[in-house]
Amino acid sequence: MIFRKANSKDEDAIKQIASRAYQKYIERMGKESAPMRPNIQKNDIVFVCEKENKIIAFAILVIKDGNIFLENLAVEPLLQQKNVGTAFISFIENYLIKEKFDFYQLYTNEKMIENILWYQKIGFKKIREVTEKGFNRVYFQKQLYWNKISQTSTKNQNKKSDK
Repeated sequence: MIFRKANSKDEDAIKQIASRAYQKYIERMGKESAPMRPNIQKNDIVFVCEKENKIIAFAILVIKDGNIFLENLAVEPLLQQKNVGTAFISFIENYLIKEKFDFYQLYTNEKMIENILWYQKIGFKKIREVTEKGFNRVYFQKQLYWNKISQTSTKNQNKKSDK
């Protein structure tokens, strides 16, 4: 599997994967889920996962109010529960650590029980439940760990040399 930043040519594949991946929730929720139709914005950080030169998954990261959210993560249905999502989460977390984020958040619908259980299994903590835009959402947060001490020392040295 190869993870890379998405480009404009990937948009159709992303939309198709989202549609297929979230299709199973329509009956349970009584309507399409919000991430079923990804609306990629200019400042979003979008990654795709490829296998044998075919996009099999995507992730969209969004910065809101200084926090970073995993807005959407979807895997081709035939490849779900085969560690593609887990590998993608690991890739995303390594990216966020390099970018010096302390944590990230995501939400899922309360009826997406499989997602809730998986997020908890991989270390996310539930932080709140809210109704937004007609959806009952469960928000999660995951702490990221990186060496802040050496970063602080470097920043302090940089500040001293700037004077």
